[in-house]
Amino acid sequence: VVYEKLATALPEEDQILYKQRVEELSPSLRYCAYNIGDDSAMDDLLELRSHGQGDLLANLDTLMAQTRERGTEVVSEVEWRGRSVPAKPERVRLFLLSEKEAEKSLKRASDNTEKIALLETLLMDCKDAISAARDEMKTDQPAKTRTGPLSSLQYLLSYLTYIRLTRTIQRNLLMVDSAKTALADRN
Repeated sequence: VVYEKLATALPEEDQILYKQRVEELSPSLRYCAYNIGDDSAMDDLLELRSHGQGDLLANLDTLMAQTRERGTEVVSEVEWRGRSVPAKPERVRLFLLSEKEAEKSLKRASDNTEKIALLETLLMDCKDAISAARDEMKTDQPAKTRTGPLSSLQYLLSYLTYIRLTRTIQRNLLMVDSAKTALADRN
């Protein structure tokens, strides 16, 4: 804030140095605001991550994981197609939390390349969540012998597969759009 005020008080030629300093300090200030407990912490972390580099990027990944873990108590149940099922595996709960945040991140993304990268990350997390759900099903003996309606784990796995397929289609459509744009730019 001080550098911004100084920049406005100086002639245009001298403002460049102060504006550069503001750009350098801005990520660190948001990082500090997150540590203090700002309400928009996850949004700030996602924005910082897109501009981060080096050690700051590693710290941001750690903080994002911690923030998601704090929110996993909230995502203990999933409602899909009129049925509510518990989301027991930790990796599934973490994925469901990141899935909730994905739409905001996609809206903030500046171009298709950034959106595709976000969806790729989300799809990898989804693959891990599906794997965790399958591992849980292998150890769930009553589900193996059941011959009626889907068990909670089977239903959760169906929901995760639905998300994976939906996000894959979304990513593929963005890739097609990018290819069309690149082709149109050539001509």
